[in-house]
Amino acid sequence: MLTHRNMVANVLQVTSWMFPAMKGGGARVVITALPLYHIFALTSNCLGFLPFGACNVLITNPRDMPGFVRS
Repeated sequence: MLTHRNMVANVLQVTSWMFPAMKGGGARVVITALPLYHIFALTSNCLGFLPFGACNVLITNPRDMPGFVRS
């Protein structure tokens, strides 16, 4: 069973791991490619970057590199 305590522990672990890279100034943009799988996506993309105020950009078709670069 996934509890609230498990989620809080996961977020604390992820943010402490990413803090050195994210502590610098400037825009914080995270590029996310599909597929996203339930709890991994929630922890790594949504909750992990939320404390840093990052913008999460979802790339729906990561195989379309010309379309990705054009955006």
